[in-house]
Amino acid sequence: GTLPDTLPRALQYLFLESNRLSGTLPASLSRLRSLTELELSDNRLEGSVPAALGSLGLRHLDLTGNERLTGSLATAPPKSGCSGGSDRYLRGRMDAQLTSSLRPPKSDG
Repeated sequence: GTLPDTLPRALQYLFLESNRLSGTLPASLSRLRSLTELELSDNRLEGSVPAALGSLGLRHLDLTGNERLTGSLATAPPKSGCSGGSDRYLRGRMDAQLTSSLRPPKSDG
């Protein structure tokens, strides 16, 4: 199946990993201001990641395992770390401010 072009604006969590989804990520995902967690790993998604997706302030973002996704994310860093944003299958530039927020914290020991 594919992701619908419209989703409820009040949607907070979207977990659709390993569902054999195909097609592109709809630009409408970037308008889901209540969305805090987006898990779309291990599907067959392709095309460009909507750049504005990075400005949503997601606490969790996982796009790993979608070998045909390309693009970059907007400059606003997430509220906390996201996984999959720099997956080897996601090609393209990622803003330095965003990538620094994905690094694990330094340990004191």
